Amino acid sequence: MIYSPGNAKLPDASFLPRNMPPPDRHNHLMFQSNTQQHYPSLVFEVAVIHENRERLLTDASDKYFNPNTSVAVWVGVKVDIANNAFWAGWGRRANNGFGLRLEEQTEDNNGVTAFLPLNPPSLIPGQFTIPSTLVFGPVPLPQNAPINFVIPLEQIRSEIEGCQVLRQLPPGYEARDLDV
Repeated sequence: MIYSPGNAKLPDASFLPRNMPPPDRHNHLMFQSNTQQHYPSLVFEVAVIHENRERLLTDASDKYFNPNTSVAVWVGVKVDIANNAFWAGWGRRANNGFGLRLEEQTEDNNGVTAFLPLNPPSLIPGQFTIPSTLVFGPVPLPQNAPINFVIPLEQIRSEIEGCQVLRQLPPGYEARDLDV
């Protein structure tokens, strides 16, 4: 995804609804620089080794939600292998048209931002609820689309736990070498 002339960032996954209308001043859509390709409306970013949580948030704000893009929703996950924990959050474009507006993130029992354990004694409660209208933007919701996309935190934890990255570090890395 081109976020400014000569600069690109490839999300780990992305979504773009079918039949996106051409960009105009009313729908706030844009084509990527020097292309006829829309920006994805939803991007997923997972950081394991090279980015800490703060860098993940900064990249979302400065790259995905900069004034030259029309990304609408970002979902980020930071895996902390050394501490066997993860952080997750989602956000949208800030009201002023650029920058990240973090909507929800993992929290402890006191409502404080927290990394959650990957091997908890019980299921992790809670979920992220992303309004479908944010993801589909100016495209009418498909008939079978849910009103909200719901992502249970236990599902995120379970997916991370099943990844090979937790079983084996890349060659030449030890837990103390990781940027967590």
